[in-house]
Amino acid sequence: MCEKSKSGSMASSGSRSSSHSRKPSSSHEPSSQQSSPTAQTSVSTTPASSVSKRLRTEIHEQMDVLNDDLESIHSDKLTLYQLKNERLMVKLNASCQDKEHRMMREERMDERADAAIVHQRMKEAKEADIRLREADAAAFAVEADVLCLQIQWAQLNAQGGKPAGT
Repeated sequence: MCEKSKSGSMASSGSRSSSHSRKPSSSHEPSSQQSSPTAQTSVSTTPASSVSKRLRTEIHEQMDVLNDDLESIHSDKLTLYQLKNERLMVKLNASCQDKEHRMMREERMDERADAAIVHQRMKEAKEADIRLREADAAAFAVEADVLCLQIQWAQLNAQGGKPAGT
């Protein structure tokens, strides 16, 4: 698209230079034609009107080419800004997602730390409960031994009612 408009503008610039070369030649006509008013009007009106028409068409063509080039530039700029905006939006979304993932990771780490603390406390409570039950079992075992000894003492007293030394 750019090549087409460049070649069109090059062609128009070439025609522009030819129009400039013609323009001075038309203004520098020989003085013999300028001396006679009738010859000047009849000869100069026909070529001058065709030259001016041709110049107008060339100018219009050049303006059309320039307008097309300008429109192409505006379109390219718009596309550039849209792509730049899209790139920035993608970058912003990626940054937001990164922040969300970081926040979620930190939340999971906090939850894991809290769960580890809760687990440790539950483990300590279970261990304390186990030690308490073991102490209760040991106390019951000692109490059972004491009761056995009391039973034996009572049996000994019941059998002999008398002390062993008399």
